[in-house]
Amino acid sequence: MINVKSIWDNQKPTGDVIIKTRIDEISHLNCFAATNHITGQHLYIMSVSNSVSIPELKNYRFKGVEVFTIEVGNNIELNIYLLDSDLKDIFSLFIQNVLEDIEKSITENEAVTITLNVISKWKKLFDKINFAGLSLEKQKGLIGELLFLNYLLNHEKTPANTLNAWTSTKVYPILSTKKQ
Repeated sequence: MINVKSIWDNQKPTGDVIIKTRIDEISHLNCFAATNHITGQHLYIMSVSNSVSIPELKNYRFKGVEVFTIEVGNNIELNIYLLDSDLKDIFSLFIQNVLEDIEKSITENEAVTITLNVISKWKKLFDKINFAGLSLEKQKGLIGELLFLNYLLNHEKTPANTLNAWTSTKVYPILSTKKQ
């Protein structure tokens, strides 16, 4: 198993902005774990021949991650760049997933296709996560539910009756303040 996190942890500043370490475990591809030593952000780079067809990557950007290509001489570098440093651990797992999947690939074209498929899967996951928290309406609803539960618990109801009233599984005369 390739431990990309340890590669990033062991990178030392050399005076270059981007410090690249080749991932030797995937010897048939030019893959690198890299760090921007100005910002401290991590990135993964796969360098392929410019004959490899890479689609437009505008739909591959998602929360905290940017995917783009750069032409370098006769090669194209596919970059997966971490934008949000708070997501370093998750980013490590993401890149680990990419590396494990491309390890078995034979050609650069196949490796790029596999990489883009893995990116798409992770994008779907990140698109479903709400990083902003609850909306104002959901916050109001949560407060209302908690106040209702508090009311039920403070008016001599058993926890089982309270839970049943809250989930509407049984009908109880719970809102009546008269004791019967």
